[in-house]
Amino acid sequence: MGGLSLIVTIVKKSLNEKYIDFFKLYGSSIILSAACRGTASSAILDYLGLEKAEKTILFTLAKKDVANTILKELVYTMNIDLPGAGIGMSLPISSIGSQSAMAFLEHGAQESAVNVSSEMKEEKPMTESQYSLIIVITNVGCTDMVMDAAKSANAGGGTVIHAKGTGLDKAEKFFGISLSSEKEMIFITTLTKDKNNIMKAIMNNAGMKTEAQSIVISVPVDNVVGLRSLENIENN
Repeated sequence: MGGLSLIVTIVKKSLNEKYIDFFKLYGSSIILSAACRGTASSAILDYLGLEKAEKTILFTLAKKDVANTILKELVYTMNIDLPGAGIGMSLPISSIGSQSAMAFLEHGAQESAVNVSSEMKEEKPMTESQYSLIIVITNVGCTDMVMDAAKSANAGGGTVIHAKGTGLDKAEKFFGISLSSEKEMIFITTLTKDKNNIMKAIMNNAGMKTEAQSIVISVPVDNVVGLRSLENIENN
């Protein structure tokens, strides 16, 4: 099947570099990692065979067929299915904020027929659901720029994770610009009907041609709780 998947992996912090090397073997063009910690109780951890240790969360993108292979090899090569080893999952990406970003994420630093210096174009839709999660990868210190753009298009609040990027040298060559390795990931949950306008607003006001140098993707959300405000946002 075509399209892209977002692969999310949570493992022990001590294994961060090992997993980065693993993803590189499968051609991952950009890998983002951030420190995190679990919140489960000791009883749940004991039941699941997990230990309370510092964790790292890794995000990378791959074509769907490659993502399926990566998930299998997380079990067979990285032994992620062993008690306490970690967890991995893939999420289908519903759209990407520009054709140049789409070309890079699909083909890495390879030559592309897409003119990366062109203006932002309509994102490529893949699947739809009632809610969407917009993920913005942006430069440190540019969160307000991104959120101001998003809120101008009817977005609510966002959640920010500080992350370190790997593989950005390929992105620099592809886009022809200098990129910072320190990144912030912004997660915005929204109604799918507002998703396209929010993504366009971010790309127009905080995209690759701006100080923020944002890459914007979205993934479908099957179900949500505690987001009644999204349904009433038009009344605010």
